[in-house]
Amino acid sequence: MSDGATVYYPEIDAKTSTGYIYSIKINGKKRTLIGKVKKMTIGILACNSGNLYVGYNNRYDGSYDTYRLNIKTKKGKVILKNAAPLVATDSQYKHYILLAGLPYDDSGNSYGSYILNCKTDKAVKISSKARSGNLRFSSGKVYYAEYMDGKSFRIKCCTPAGKSKKTLVKKLSADLIGEINAKYVYYMKGNKYYRYGIKTKKSKKISESKYQW
Repeated sequence: MSDGATVYYPEIDAKTSTGYIYSIKINGKKRTLIGKVKKMTIGILACNSGNLYVGYNNRYDGSYDTYRLNIKTKKGKVILKNAAPLVATDSQYKHYILLAGLPYDDSGNSYGSYILNCKTDKAVKISSKARSGNLRFSSGKVYYAEYMDGKSFRIKCCTPAGKSKKTLVKKLSADLIGEINAKYVYYMKGNKYYRYGIKTKKSKKISESKYQW
């Protein structure tokens, strides 16, 4: 993880799962230990507003918390339970970070999908049915797919602050949802690839090479 001038990375003890967080300049100089995080199992997932955000697992039920480590003070704490920052590169926008609850329950729902405001440390829950793989920032908005049943999804969007929620597609029959943006929803059905136009409200079969994950 990098802020452009410095690279932040963990060295995780395989026996204790303790993550030792280091910083090093882009030129490879000035390696510094920032701090350590117990039960760190999924690395540094976000860097924003002078803080590092990591997935923290202090339980054995497969769930994760969001742990914030301040780069200057080297102090850290859990700021949200049952949710962790997403790994995807489009999960950060300005001072907002997308978080997804893990694991999914038997009905396919997660503990919730959130938007974290890094300036206030407050998280807004935007959905209890959104799948983490479809949660992303695009063109200044958050796009996500809500799991309805085993064969359909509801496509929605909102502002980075979690406001002005809007349903873009009430019900889309699909086995898997790929990328969602202001123009299209990419999805799979029966091992075939499709692109749904949000404005045209029509689906078009496409090749695998044109499919966006």
